[in-house]
Amino acid sequence: RKKGVCLVCGDHATGYNFNVITCESCKAFFRRNANKPKGFKCAISDDCEVNILTRRLCQSCRMNKCLIVGMQKDWILNEDQLMKRKNSRVRKMAKQAAALGDQRARGRSVRPPSSFHLTAIKFNYPSAHSAVHSMAPILSPLSTLSAFSNLSPTDSSCSESLSEAKWAAPLSGSG
Repeated sequence: RKKGVCLVCGDHATGYNFNVITCESCKAFFRRNANKPKGFKCAISDDCEVNILTRRLCQSCRMNKCLIVGMQKDWILNEDQLMKRKNSRVRKMAKQAAALGDQRARGRSVRPPSSFHLTAIKFNYPSAHSAVHSMAPILSPLSTLSAFSNLSPTDSSCSESLSEAKWAAPLSGSG
């Protein structure tokens, strides 16, 4: 077995999902369809080749291959289990953030745990600009702070405040 290759379709694998190394596409397919009461039927011969190009053509053969390589239906979480897992992660991150705040308050130099990450800001451009701008401009920290300092999360004047911000030059490979 090659590590990093989906055992169902051969695409780039993202990790173990339901006990098998799979890609995101096969993971989502299995989660959505494995416990459906109505099974799929192959229109050809029940032995279609399942690869990155053909995986969407025959759901029956794709599901059979998921089961043959060892994906486990009983590992699929229901809604209640998903909510418990999500709440557990949120509580854990809040506890880590509180501990980090306590350590900083005592004057210690602390690196945040690896589970903390930066969140990207999504910019919604008017449709006329979306074709022109293939990449969002990069805001310098000071202009970002001044552009968003007076906004509430539901403020509709975001586009007006952003137009006042000073835009930094986008990063490029050439200096």
